[in-house]
Amino acid sequence: MLFRSQDIDYVAELKKGVKGLKIAFSPNLGYIKVVDPRIADEIARAVKVLSDAGAIVEAADPGFPDPAWAIDIIWRASNAKRLTRMAPEQIKLMEPALLECGVSGLGIPATDFIAAQDVRLDMARTMKLFHNKYDLLVTPTMPIVAFDAGIVTPDKAKFPTWLHWSPFTWPFNMTRQPAASCPAGFVDRLPIGLHIVGPMFREDLILRASAAFEAARPFKMARG
Repeated sequence: MLFRSQDIDYVAELKKGVKGLKIAFSPNLGYIKVVDPRIADEIARAVKVLSDAGAIVEAADPGFPDPAWAIDIIWRASNAKRLTRMAPEQIKLMEPALLECGVSGLGIPATDFIAAQDVRLDMARTMKLFHNKYDLLVTPTMPIVAFDAGIVTPDKAKFPTWLHWSPFTWPFNMTRQPAASCPAGFVDRLPIGLHIVGPMFREDLILRASAAFEAARPFKMARG
């Protein structure tokens, strides 16, 4: 079954807080090599807010290996499909890096695409088992602070593509899980986020945790 209808009063759920929820904290998903230590420290303090609010917080990684190669294939193949539906005048307007991504995807073998989809399905199964033990997973939203607009990556040596500077978020696009990013402080006067991931169809849990975190640590813009 792809979709499940639930009669949930999401506003009422916000008032339940996180007491008793079992939350896994993974600072690097078990394989991410580059995480700004200042962000890691801030997120560790943010996670303690949930613990202080009554959640049962444990350090735990989801258990799947780095799936960057698989999402790269799926992403490029998906953009290649979009190209086949676009008129030439539309293609001329595309951002160069996105166009290159789609063009490169036209040559991906079907066997590679199926192998990438198998990885996605394995990840989804792994996360289903993970959430049998944990209600939620929390991580940093990003491993680095925000960089200038208009560039694809801030450091090609450390982050060859966008996949490498956003490694906490897209894995859960692959598994089709809901998630939220809560403002969790500042590094270099730039905002960072606490990433809260829930099981499929359990947006209510994510919203409960987000509301509890916001109530305990209201977001304030940096000044000066």
